[in-house]
Amino acid sequence: MTLPLDLLRFRRRKGIVVPLYADETKLSLAKTLISIFEDNLGKKYRELKESLDSCEDLGYDYKLVRGLGFMLEQRCKLGSKISLNPVEVRRAVFEEVGNRVLALENMRREILSKVSSKFGVDSIEIEDALYADLSDEQRILEFTPPEPMELLKEYNFALITGILTQSYEMELTFKGTVEKPSLKLGESIVFSEGEFKRITLKMYSTKYSKSRMSELEKVIAQLMLQDDWRIKAELRQSGRNYILEVSKEKHGALLTYKKLYQVSHEPPKPHSREKQLPDVIIVEELANSQCITEASVRELLKRREDLADLGSIFISKTKLDLITKELEKREKLTLRTVLEAFKKMGCQHPIQVLEALGYSIEWTENRGESKVHRIKR
Repeated sequence: MTLPLDLLRFRRRKGIVVPLYADETKLSLAKTLISIFEDNLGKKYRELKESLDSCEDLGYDYKLVRGLGFMLEQRCKLGSKISLNPVEVRRAVFEEVGNRVLALENMRREILSKVSSKFGVDSIEIEDALYADLSDEQRILEFTPPEPMELLKEYNFALITGILTQSYEMELTFKGTVEKPSLKLGESIVFSEGEFKRITLKMYSTKYSKSRMSELEKVIAQLMLQDDWRIKAELRQSGRNYILEVSKEKHGALLTYKKLYQVSHEPPKPHSREKQLPDVIIVEELANSQCITEASVRELLKRREDLADLGSIFISKTKLDLITKELEKREKLTLRTVLEAFKKMGCQHPIQVLEALGYSIEWTENRGESKVHRIKR
């Protein structure tokens, strides 16, 4: 992990860059921030940010507070427990509003009430679903807390790699084995000097992409796992050249923790975008989001043995089996009971799934009591 440039903490003096490490004096802050993340588990991300903002008044450097917060965010899983599609909910609300101006709160409640009847849920769920796809409205579903000192060491590693992204040349000296840096970083030469090896790396001046950042982290992580190591990097800032020096002897105790950042020597498994797809995939939406044709989307999805083709949508076969059993065991179906069942199964796009499965909805004034009919199997 690498800190963003605007959160890097260091001083420059006499041609040298001095990183401002987080040491044991910052343990109290680390404990406080970890507690805040634990207290916000299940809450919205914006509530977490509000709590973190208040910590900037504790007397610490705001960059340190935000940097530690950034590291803890990487240990979170964000998401939404809403079964409704926020886009569909917003569309329904805008259609109800029309050209009216909602100047009064009771008018707003009336609109939400009408939309909630259409979807067969209460107004609170409609309000939660309205912007559930925005990052600030996502909830903290999971959080893996580190030990306070572990957090500080993770932060220090991210601080060093962040500063190194600004270097134009690095010299890595070590005992042991470090893979030759990828050409994504620059041109490198490996020297042997007795029991030590030295890698001189001339960095490319291009911006750091995610993959390039990952390569830099990998090199530094491997280096720090050796018996002895030193880094000497040359940076240029504000029109002047500076030197950064880091070594195991002086700084090793502040960096990494136990097996953190261990680098596997096994060949990396191919990264597949398909595995990240949801259980229910709307062909048109996926085509639009990827800027490709629907035919191309279909061709890619049909290669997946775990997906069933239902025409306008593809759905996980496991999820489809659950849905089919749930619908068939009920003699009478109302929209409300169907939506509740879909919600329990964690299945989005219930209306589209019903239509794709050959069900029709007989809409009534009370939308929740609308009857759901099977017109084909």
